[in-house]
Amino acid sequence: MPNSWSISFKWCRGDDDGEKEYLVKWKELPYDESNWELESDISMFQAEIERFNLFQSRSRKFSYSKQKSSVNNDAELIKQQKEFQQYEHSPEFLSG
Repeated sequence: MPNSWSISFKWCRGDDDGEKEYLVKWKELPYDESNWELESDISMFQAEIERFNLFQSRSRKFSYSKQKSSVNNDAELIKQQKEFQQYEHSPEFLSG
């Protein structure tokens, strides 16, 4: 692998031995040549690995807080809903 190559991580998973694998998009290659690499095999890209992991952890925290606030917002919306009112006839502006 040439030293000038750079990578972009797309996904991370753990393998059977507990070592992480990263789906790597090599910037010099097309997407269909992306591949899974063991963390130990791409240790020379440690700065990129740490940046990816930091991004992932922030993303998870944001997603969790958004879910939590969404639940609170849903409960608040239910409280604010008006009681159902059934109409006998369609309103005038809905002719047809």
